[in-house]
Amino acid sequence: MSASFAGTELLAKRERHRSVETAQEFRSSLHERLTGRQRTALRVAYHGGYFQSPRDSTAEELADGLGISSSTLHYHLRAAQWKLVDAFLRGDDSERRRGETAEWHGGSEAR
Repeated sequence: MSASFAGTELLAKRERHRSVETAQEFRSSLHERLTGRQRTALRVAYHGGYFQSPRDSTAEELADGLGISSSTLHYHLRAAQWKLVDAFLRGDDSERRRGETAEWHGGSEAR
């Protein structure tokens, strides 16, 4: 480190042991966490262009195609999205989150 950054001194070092998860393992793990209805809601929303901007389909149109109410579709989509985000961010430490927040706010810590 000192060869690359003259005048610097290492004050602390932390080792972290994280399991390495392949993309296939991630998908498999997520598949197990999602219910059948959540997988269907995500799949229909994805292929129906619901996540595009602007949207190709509304939640009402997708729900009608499934024979359910839009509130039921939204319920399953929110639950599935929570599991997706949780799986993606799980294990992030607070220092990394603070750094990303600071980056979002132009380098200053969030208030």
